[in-house]
Amino acid sequence: MFTKHSPLTIKAAPDGHVEGIAWSFAHAPDQVGDHILPTSFRFGETLPMLLEHRDQIGLFEKVSIDSDGLRVAGRIDKSTREGQEAAAKAADGELSGLSIGFSGEYQTSGTNRIFTLAELAEVSLVARPANTGARVTAVKGLTECQSIAEFEKSLKDRLGISRRQARAIANAAWPQFNPQDPDDIAGMLEQFSLTR
Repeated sequence: MFTKHSPLTIKAAPDGHVEGIAWSFAHAPDQVGDHILPTSFRFGETLPMLLEHRDQIGLFEKVSIDSDGLRVAGRIDKSTREGQEAAAKAADGELSGLSIGFSGEYQTSGTNRIFTLAELAEVSLVARPANTGARVTAVKGLTECQSIAEFEKSLKDRLGISRRQARAIANAAWPQFNPQDPDDIAGMLEQFSLTR
């Protein structure tokens, strides 16, 4: 299996939500001279989120290709010790990269490899990336919402609740919501029995 690393940009992550570019087309070749063509990627609807290509710590639920690269979005599973530690390290900037694990086929051009097939197996949070343009663009939490609509959508998406439940919680909690204090929102969610 091949692996390719990419740097990431991290924000605070109280709920473990992670999104970013796992492979940047603009920053290829990577540090070892490899290219992956946009049409080369093969992947399912979801991909396992691993820590340093070893332990699964979550799931990337959205995977897509755009003009910038391979985009992923998902959540670290904070119900495990490994997930809690990974979320804390991501928020602190200790995990500064994404890395893709894949099987593939390539052709050589001088000293470079050009992958014509890259069947993705997983995407990992890593400490040292190789593709300098692939970045995590956000590690977001509910405390970063800027409007009641964004807060409601975050509740629905990240907690897996219905739109009606999310709207009721958002309407009750938003007037008292202080985006600067994660403890306040955790307390509000506990009132609705939505935290573990």
